[in-house]
Amino acid sequence: MRLSADGSPARPLRILIVDDTPSDVELLTLALEPHGAEFTRLADGVAARDCLSTLRPGAFDLVLLDWRLPGVNGDELALEYLARPDRDPALSICLITSALPPRVTYALVEAGAHVLEKPIDLDGYDRLAALLARLVPPG
Repeated sequence: MRLSADGSPARPLRILIVDDTPSDVELLTLALEPHGAEFTRLADGVAARDCLSTLRPGAFDLVLLDWRLPGVNGDELALEYLARPDRDPALSICLITSALPPRVTYALVEAGAHVLEKPIDLDGYDRLAALLARLVPPG
């Protein structure tokens, strides 16, 4: 359970996972649930684009995107969202992928996204959970 700054229970982290590989979604879920996370899962870029285009501030704390998605790739989704003037500035966007071209990684980081490399072993998922918990402050 996450705690607020005053030590009281904090609301769970709300995480949007966009990945078309069920095993990757399952591993992320298993790794992050013990850290007080609730999930919304989408399996394609078109559904994610629709979701992100109507997102209310505070709806999610974190968006985890795969790079290669059916319909629209994760880097496009991240860059589109981060360029919006009405975006939620508190929302962290993170691509979790392998073999991302350096120019794409650079563009994402410059726009304010986080990039984590696959493959991630079990210890890596624990480190990922700790990293993501630091990205989103309690409360």
